Amino acid sequence: LKKKENYIMSVIQKLWDAEENKDLDQYNEVLSDDFVWCIEEDRKGNMWFGTWEGGVSMFDGNHFFQLGRDGVIKANNIKFIHEDSDGIIWIGSKDHGVTKYNGKNIITIGKKEGLIDNHTYCIMEDHLKRKWIGTEKGISILDNKTVTHLTTSQGLKSNEVNKIIEDKQGRIWIAYATAGVDMFDGNSFFHYSTKNILPNDKVYDIIEDPLGSIWIATYGGG
Repeated sequence: LKKKENYIMSVIQKLWDAEENKDLDQYNEVLSDDFVWCIEEDRKGNMWFGTWEGGVSMFDGNHFFQLGRDGVIKANNIKFIHEDSDGIIWIGSKDHGVTKYNGKNIITIGKKEGLIDNHTYCIMEDHLKRKWIGTEKGISILDNKTVTHLTTSQGLKSNEVNKIIEDKQGRIWIAYATAGVDMFDGNSFFHYSTKNILPNDKVYDIIEDPLGSIWIATYGGG
């Protein structure tokens, strides 16, 4: 962990030095936008930066590569970047669905390809390698070439999904923008909100710690 922290701090320091010294020769291209929405480190140690209006920048430890702003990836407003178990990079955006990138080939998955909505918020890969993609209009589950949807019609409390995780027991936890949290055990949904345990129904994040406890981040309630 310390090695990873030192690496990230080194990247930040290099960016800072480049900006302070105005010497960008060592870094042909820096971040494509100042508003960074998400960061992901892949298995090769590359750092991926998703920006608000500049698409995706990738830093390999020496140089920056731009994949947005009319580059190899069309989307500019990036919501998430995730490397799956096969080493494929998944990039979610506000208006272009998700993009799969294996370093050579790019596949865009949007409404035309079966995604429930092009405005994506999050992605989760479960133990069966299915990809759960949270959007503004529900969840799309990608299983090889099959796409299925979950919405309020199938039991979700809301269609605006901020975060999805799978816990050690295989249960799916779904955090909503304004409707608390659902836990899906494979058969039934169990809802958590201000009516039972949550301090606020606006949920931004949810994680499971090494001991199996679920931590929920809310707006204004801790």
